[in-house]
Amino acid sequence: MQKQISVNEHIELRAADPSVAQEKYEAAIKSRNHLLPWLTWIRFYDNADAEAMTDFQKLKAKEFEEGTNFTYDIFYDDTFAGCVELMHLNRQYHSCEIGYWLSIGMTGKGIMTSAVNAITRTAFDDLDMHCVAILAAEQNIKSRAVAERCGFKLDAILPERILIEDDFQNECVFSKINH
Repeated sequence: MQKQISVNEHIELRAADPSVAQEKYEAAIKSRNHLLPWLTWIRFYDNADAEAMTDFQKLKAKEFEEGTNFTYDIFYDDTFAGCVELMHLNRQYHSCEIGYWLSIGMTGKGIMTSAVNAITRTAFDDLDMHCVAILAAEQNIKSRAVAERCGFKLDAILPERILIEDDFQNECVFSKINH
């Protein structure tokens, strides 16, 4: 699997690396309120420091090397912008999911759409995936819009599948098939 993917002249995907932990930590903290409605893991960093992000990056780098999970940090003009990940790889059924988040200061530039398109191509071409899925809360309009812009098809809305802020919310399941 490629450790770096050049998406365009502005965007590069780089395999998770502990050397980026401080920058990633600061972006996550700065984006806390932006991310919190949808990504409850951000709460972990309320009582943690950059060392916790370093440990996380080490774990993600290890998973990358083992081929069990492929986490890429997104850089826009060489500045950390967010993260995109191929996860829940099922090699028997040639399927996986994409997860992603973008720092608050990087929204509205087409970064995530470009990153998701690039990582989807990588899943199809390098990992021989047949089906790639994106899951998003029904009310997460921005995440759903990324999936739709990238040509993912809405397959189902599963009732009360996600627990956010002690409230069960519907989950949208999007997929793209490699023909």
